[in-house]
Amino acid sequence: MVVTINWEKAFELLDRLLEYYRTKQFPYDKAQVPQIPANMPTTLELGTREHALFLFCACYYMRGGIESHLAFRRLGRLYVETPDIFLPEWISEQVSSEREERVIEKLIETLRNNSLGFAAKANATFWVKNAIKLHEYWGDDPRTLFEGDPNFDELVRRLKGDRLDASTNFGGFREKMVSMIAYFYADAGFITEDKWPAPIDFHLLRVMTITEMLSIDGEITEDRYQPEYLEAARNLTLEFARKRNVSMVEVADVMWLLSGALCKHNPGNRMERGEYRARRTQLTQVLLTWKKSEVDAFTRSCLKCPVRSDCKWNVAAGPYYVGGRLEVIGRRQEPLQSDLFFPP
Repeated sequence: MVVTINWEKAFELLDRLLEYYRTKQFPYDKAQVPQIPANMPTTLELGTREHALFLFCACYYMRGGIESHLAFRRLGRLYVETPDIFLPEWISEQVSSEREERVIEKLIETLRNNSLGFAAKANATFWVKNAIKLHEYWGDDPRTLFEGDPNFDELVRRLKGDRLDASTNFGGFREKMVSMIAYFYADAGFITEDKWPAPIDFHLLRVMTITEMLSIDGEITEDRYQPEYLEAARNLTLEFARKRNVSMVEVADVMWLLSGALCKHNPGNRMERGEYRARRTQLTQVLLTWKKSEVDAFTRSCLKCPVRSDCKWNVAAGPYYVGGRLEVIGRRQEPLQSDLFFPP
């Protein structure tokens, strides 16, 4: 796959979104990121090691499958009830007194009992094994992973790492999650250097795709969730942040919030699911007839979008969350002007 970055368009659109974001114009007047204080544990002192550990564990739930705000609120309640399980030293102490597998089993049960059952087995395994690694090699504090002013490649090495290096290779941390923890820590004020690309998730990729900041040489419907596309997206965010001297937090927020607040409600992104068959579940795009509910959805989303004139395509969430694919499912449509005033 050959990926082309339209630098002129990318800078123009990101400049526009950044202006809307900083002046709190729609949709940024109400849209909020998941790590806002209201979603954090009521007993957690912000700016502490415990805050850093909470954000580290929150990353396990930023890999899709659960709405981010909901995950933060549920993790917040879990922290209030059982704060010790967020501490690497406590987890390590439990493992020293009983089998690691048993500690993981108990954590799975705790997560499920606190409405955090999605991917509970994988997340509990990451949680326990990573806690042990933090305890043995990183002083029980994930902020030490950022010591020595690492660039992105070095940060990836420390977190994604090599399976032969016992101090690295944290479960669940690939490039996106490496950027995610950097994003959380920059937003929380734990780190100040912005040497890392934004967390390239579905939402950022959707905005870059529908506005043609990124384009490919293949069929428009080709699966774009490929290493070349992800690398181009990372480079785009990093270069914009450097050239404009803006925070990577802002670069991530302007696209993440736009997709979640508006693209999510674009009626052209609606899909129907067939019988559940895991990653082979069939998805069918809902054809627009511009009935009243569809016109209403359009007026709440696309009609008011700051980049409406530059948005060309529909990219639904279904193919990504069901099958791990990033697909254009068709050209974005708009109702007739008369339908806006006199919905059918």
